[in-house]
Amino acid sequence: MSEAGGWLSGHAHFLHWGVVQISLANLIVIALMVLIFVLAVLVKFPHASPNDAAPEGDNDVSH
Repeated sequence: MSEAGGWLSGHAHFLHWGVVQISLANLIVIALMVLIFVLAVLVKFPHASPNDAAPEGDNDVSH
């Protein structure tokens, strides 16, 4: 039976803070998820400028 090589062949590295114990790989994944979330909140979405607005009488609302 072959063993995994490279990064998977060693022991996991754990960080300890009192009663909290987390693997370094999980901490990196959590940090990346938080970073992506913060970027998603801060990045401005494109929106139409006032010049791109439709004319007053041109709406598609049916009565």
